[in-house]
Amino acid sequence: MPLVPLRIGLVTSPGSEAYRDFTGQLERSGYLFDVRFEPSIVQGPEAPAQIVGALTRLGAFEPQLVVLVRGGGARGDLAAFDSEPVARAIAGAPFPVWTGIGHTGDRSVADEVAHQALVTPTQCGEAVVAAVAAYLEGVDRRARRLAQRVEARLNEAVRELVTSCASTRRVARQGLDRSSQNLRTTETRIGNAALVAIERSQGRLVNRAQRLAGPSSQHLAVQAQQIAHRRELLQLLNPRHQLERGWSLTRDESGRVVRSLASLRLGERLITTFADGSAGSVVDEIRPPIQTAAANDETANDGGTL
Repeated sequence: MPLVPLRIGLVTSPGSEAYRDFTGQLERSGYLFDVRFEPSIVQGPEAPAQIVGALTRLGAFEPQLVVLVRGGGARGDLAAFDSEPVARAIAGAPFPVWTGIGHTGDRSVADEVAHQALVTPTQCGEAVVAAVAAYLEGVDRRARRLAQRVEARLNEAVRELVTSCASTRRVARQGLDRSSQNLRTTETRIGNAALVAIERSQGRLVNRAQRLAGPSSQHLAVQAQQIAHRRELLQLLNPRHQLERGWSLTRDESGRVVRSLASLRLGERLITTFADGSAGSVVDEIRPPIQTAAANDETANDGGTL
């Protein structure tokens, strides 16, 4: 007998009260039974052969349980269940067979060889449902017990974890305290070493500055004299001084200095700069210079164009 009989074979007369009483119990249970019904008459001369045939055909269905039931009746109606073929078919079946013949106080040969004999079809249905319910109740009971054990184990694990966390925090705090102390000691040592190094460097810098002060001062004095001399030369070469001596500076309209007659063209405007201002003019005649001694002497005495 399996723990959870859900594949059920049913042998009884079709449309009988026995059929409705048994299947009604299964339907009202709410469990998902798979019922294979093999019809057979349950009384009369042909009943034994039909019952044996129904049990034989159910072998292909491979049921977990077969129920052979009938309704109430006279004691003489049980002859089919006392026959040797039915008894042998029940005893030799490859599956357990329950009987529900429907006679209180009367017991047939089929009841003797059956896996379990119950009084009525209703009781057979109730027993099948009770077997499934008992299994599910056992599963629920074991599940609750397992859940309780899991909860207890989890609580124990949580306690161990809390203890481990506290220990870890304590060890970490101690390690941080030691690291902080080592860091402060190292910081002090580095600070002292840095002060000593700075003082030594300052002393070396002072010595080098003193050694470099003499040559540097002499070099700076020489450079100052050279700069002053060059400044005087630049003052002498300043075009303003030439303008003050009587020279002038002539530019074309684009601002370029006129250096040769070849760059001039008739009608071009010129701007001539003197020491005290500037004047504009227009080229209306281009004459090559007359190189004479008198002209050179006049230009030298009266000034010229720069």
